[in-house]
Amino acid sequence: MTGRSDAVDLRSLLGRAAAYGVAPAQITHACGREDALGAVLRALRGCVLPRWLAVAQDGVPVADLLVADGRLVELRGADLPQGALTAQDLDRVAALLSARLTGGDISLHPQRPEVAPDEGQTGLCARDLYAALGLAPSFCAPQDWRDTLLGAAAEVLIARVPLQGAPELQGDVPADTIERLQGWLGPGGLAETLGRGELLTFAFEGLGIALLVADGQPEALVFDADAVPDLARFWSELPGMAGAAP
Repeated sequence: MTGRSDAVDLRSLLGRAAAYGVAPAQITHACGREDALGAVLRALRGCVLPRWLAVAQDGVPVADLLVADGRLVELRGADLPQGALTAQDLDRVAALLSARLTGGDISLHPQRPEVAPDEGQTGLCARDLYAALGLAPSFCAPQDWRDTLLGAAAEVLIARVPLQGAPELQGDVPADTIERLQGWLGPGGLAETLGRGELLTFAFEGLGIALLVADGQPEALVFDADAVPDLARFWSELPGMAGAAP
């Protein structure tokens, strides 16, 4: 969450950023149904940017999944529900995926959608799909949560600022802002209020800030301010999360 009342939905914002590339196809060998479903859900959970994921099993197409913000928004394929997915589709989608993904070489090929998903399409979040399929998420440690957030939002990350050591900058961040961030990470700073699995997000000087503590080390992440609301929601929906605080 953030103090900005006019925050732009991340899916809409990044749907217009046509210059971004896509990752190469991923191929995972799944020993059985649970492994196959887990591979697809991990990919779904890790997508903040809108993407079509073409899913195939042993070279045979299974379905095309429109995913954004860690949610399954739409399915395409023979005998699959058409149109935007809602909570009412959860059990049917879970049953279809369970029937089609039985094991073997699972390939996931991402592509940018020609048109970003409508902001009103809530879709099905990965956490609900895990529950409907009776699967346990594959991670539970704060460091894993942090790495998942960084991987999912790499294209909108501007900087990583640790308490000690040099900041990792991928964009312009004023020196006085870096100093302020390090102050919030230090003794008596805002980061000391955070518990296990908590993320503190807010807007500052036109930037989006996220504070977290992983493995005992506080860190500040800097994003586009408009992206922060959906990153906070993405974090809160990771399995086992305490939540994201404004």
